[in-house]
Amino acid sequence: MFRPNKEKQPILFESLPGGISNLGNTLFPNSLLSVVILPLTYISTQTKQWLHEKELIKLSGFSFEKRHREWLGGRICSKQGLHTFLQQQDSFQFIPEHQQYRVASEESGKPYFTGLNEIDFLFPELSISHSKDFATALISKTRCGIDIQYPADNLYRVKEKFSTETEEVLLQQALPELSTLQQLILLWTGKEAVKKMLSPRGIPGFHELVLQKIISHGTPTAILNFSTPGENIFSVAASILNTGYGIALCCENRQPSTPC
Repeated sequence: MFRPNKEKQPILFESLPGGISNLGNTLFPNSLLSVVILPLTYISTQTKQWLHEKELIKLSGFSFEKRHREWLGGRICSKQGLHTFLQQQDSFQFIPEHQQYRVASEESGKPYFTGLNEIDFLFPELSISHSKDFATALISKTRCGIDIQYPADNLYRVKEKFSTETEEVLLQQALPELSTLQQLILLWTGKEAVKKMLSPRGIPGFHELVLQKIISHGTPTAILNFSTPGENIFSVAASILNTGYGIALCCENRQPSTPC
């Protein structure tokens, strides 16, 4: 956990809990992933130290506080995550200042790092998510996706849009210690993480991603294996955090390794 001087930068970052962090590193050993979680209540008003000049212009255009906080939280998470990612890599001799680069978006909405003028620098992959009071970012050497979800009761009402009876039975059998809502949260975040990882190469619909297998790694953490119409199998590390939020991450695995 990173606790900077609150007088200068009142932000408290949270690390991914050990269980899912270890599982992610085991599932995706070539991704060298870095995950940062940020309670949006800790967002600093001193945005200049975090944002590129183009990001400052973008931020000034948001009129709604909720959108302002979410967008800013995603950028702060991304840049703190990149800093941590680069610190972990022996091959990286240069860590850019936050203001030197920015987070942009492809037409599909997929975020990416850019903006180091006249510097030959290969940025890693990026995925961002936010829900209610939290934002998170995943930085990886390979294509990646992350999703965080508030435990909202409305998941019950819309579950037919992303789940099937077969998938719900599988969740109940594999993760009986979790509530039905927690099971649905893991399914939702798992499918969202895969969809983000595959973007923009043709994103499957929720029902095109089919939950095939669940491997429990100690409640509330598990591997969720999803299949696609092309019969590809994607593994996801998913967990329920102490806050009750669900989180899931997925990386492109060039050398598949699925623990059992």
